[in-house]
Amino acid sequence: MKATIAVPYKDIEELFSCEDKELSNKRASYIMKETPDGFEFSIDATDAVALRAMLTGITKTLTVYEKMKHICQEETEGRDEDQ
Repeated sequence: MKATIAVPYKDIEELFSCEDKELSNKRASYIMKETPDGFEFSIDATDAVALRAMLTGITKTLTVYEKMKHICQEETEGRDEDQ
């Protein structure tokens, strides 16, 4: 099974550099490529369960990224209001 997802964030390369690109049981892996619009994840899995596990790992990392980005934006806006 194969899946490709496009992510419109251009600053996530370092975030995923510490991630395992392959499941420990070797049933799924992904390759991350930079695109003009952000990044693309190409996932290769032996079955649907492995595909879901890999997608879950990627989306959990992206969720943390989005939450942290939102918190940083709020802090920046708060500092701008104080000045």
